[in-house]
Amino acid sequence: MRFCLEFINDQQNIDSIEYVLTENNFSQRWFNKIKKIYRVPPSLGDSYLDCRLDRSPSRVNELLEKICRVTGTEFKKIDITNQQDLNHAHQNFYENLHKLFVEKRLELDLLYQLHMEIHRTESINSGKEFVNFISVGWAHREGPLIEEHPAQKYYSKQAVKAGNLYARWSELGKLPTIYYRDQEPDDQNRFNALSKPNLHHRAKFEIAIMDRELQPFSQDFVDWFTPYKEGWLKHHGLDDWQPHDEQTGVALAEPKTAKDYKSFFKIYTKFHRIIL
Repeated sequence: MRFCLEFINDQQNIDSIEYVLTENNFSQRWFNKIKKIYRVPPSLGDSYLDCRLDRSPSRVNELLEKICRVTGTEFKKIDITNQQDLNHAHQNFYENLHKLFVEKRLELDLLYQLHMEIHRTESINSGKEFVNFISVGWAHREGPLIEEHPAQKYYSKQAVKAGNLYARWSELGKLPTIYYRDQEPDDQNRFNALSKPNLHHRAKFEIAIMDRELQPFSQDFVDWFTPYKEGWLKHHGLDDWQPHDEQTGVALAEPKTAKDYKSFFKIYTKFHRIIL
């Protein structure tokens, strides 16, 4: 099964990559979903369509103020350079998502935008200039295409290859290393609730823009994770948690032709469209 992805640069020049689907049931199910949704524009609240990290001023406070205005609640500006303030905003988002959508009738696009903007702001604060993957997602527009599915067990244990397509983590929460990095509470119940493995099968996919070897977890993280690991694994029905569980994804497709895709993405930095 073959298909193409087009990419575009700042001069509006377009080039494409032809892909061959990985031969497994997971990728075939994914492609069946793509055939249903590929004409729908990706959600900017669920995608990073440009491999260059958008370093424009953070919109976290702007989005929080808009949500407060719609819901009739008091807006309190947060310090976007303070990780604890961002953690608090993320926690409120996570805990009140259903209430905000169902009771307050907030648009889901607005809520997804806030979620992505918090994570973009965290990346800016950490000094990143490029994302490791271009991501293409449709958020709630996927509708019934989003299925509960234990995707983690299908993750590749091989190094990430530039140009390849992966189904990666896209839950509303944080991976264990990110939970630790962001200095979230040292609490088992909180950790179990906010930190999640990949629990869904979606149409969303990510394109690796560079080769990446698997890196071991830092010893500081391992020391922190150890007393919570067994309880967390049991809570989510997992046997173990290793670096590939965070750093790779389910292999969906690879380019038909071998070339220097790292250089390709330095020229054609932005996802344009899917061609079937």
